[in-house]
Amino acid sequence: MRGTAQFLAYLGVWLYWLTFPAAVLADDQIKILEEEQHDAGWELYLDNDAFSLLPLDQDYTGGLAVTLYGKRAIHFPARLEHLRDKIDQWTGSEKRYQSKKVFTLHSIGFGYSAFTPKDVATSAPVYDDRPYASLVFIANTQQAVVREENKVFQSTLMVGALGLGVAEALQNTVHSALGQGTANGWYNQISSGGELTFRYTLARQTTPVKHYSGKGLDYEFKTARDVSIGYQTDVSVGISTRFGRIRSPWWSFNPQQFDFINMGIPTNRFGSGKNVNEFFFWGGMSLRYRFYTALLQGQFRDSAVTFSASELNPLILEGWGGFTKRFDSGNSLSFVLRARTSELKIGEQRDPLWAGIIFGHSL
Repeated sequence: MRGTAQFLAYLGVWLYWLTFPAAVLADDQIKILEEEQHDAGWELYLDNDAFSLLPLDQDYTGGLAVTLYGKRAIHFPARLEHLRDKIDQWTGSEKRYQSKKVFTLHSIGFGYSAFTPKDVATSAPVYDDRPYASLVFIANTQQAVVREENKVFQSTLMVGALGLGVAEALQNTVHSALGQGTANGWYNQISSGGELTFRYTLARQTTPVKHYSGKGLDYEFKTARDVSIGYQTDVSVGISTRFGRIRSPWWSFNPQQFDFINMGIPTNRFGSGKNVNEFFFWGGMSLRYRFYTALLQGQFRDSAVTFSASELNPLILEGWGGFTKRFDSGNSLSFVLRARTSELKIGEQRDPLWAGIIFGHSL
């Protein structure tokens, strides 16, 4: 007990030192580069259930994504930006902020995610657990920031493929390196052999509470809502917070809009010469109502294992917590633990748990 008390005392002193700001950082004192840079940075996301420090290899077993920020996302050779912009015009989503003073940020992301049942040793279909599934994707995102109203409007278009062999190859390569068994059931994955898919998402984030102190704790409180149509069709509402030593703009942090692996979220940094050394904790939760998910119900191609809508829980509660350390160099490291309630009503009804590590560099 005494050792624990000493540890907490040292931790408290350390956190106070990290969160003690060098200068007052009121919101109206921040000089932001509202003119988007060509290259605003990048982030590498590594998700895995093994990062949760539990002996897991099931449900959302892992994913990897790279996100590039800045105007280059508009001109990148492999991009969806023109199509995303056209869909925004067709849906009228730009009317949400058309009459307001905004500046826009962009990103493009590439990645994959993989899902497995609990029993990966058998090559036979497992009918009472979630099916094998994988997604390889590219995603373009635009973020319109209404700074005076503390609001962010976001649209994302993702195009990808279900059922490719990428996830199987990567998972079994990792298993081999770690001396673990082979996952033998990938032949039974959703849309095995490959099938095109997409998702279009509109989101809004509001930051009604934010406080940047010159001699203490900085904090933000946010609310968010989004609607998606495509391989996952759903609506959600959520709340989130971050607290500690904060030196990045409130609109640059959107953890509530992740769904498994990151789909590309723009960010921006202070003007040159600003201190961006920061360390903060973050967390939140969201409530999602899901109408359809191809990762469990399949799409157009026949799949070995699928579930009907009546066999799934449409209401899903999600929660997350983590920390971020960013250095003056622009390099950053984040860790996050995520959980959600079970999507299955029948068979193996588990609450998935996984963790992610994020490496980044912003300019």
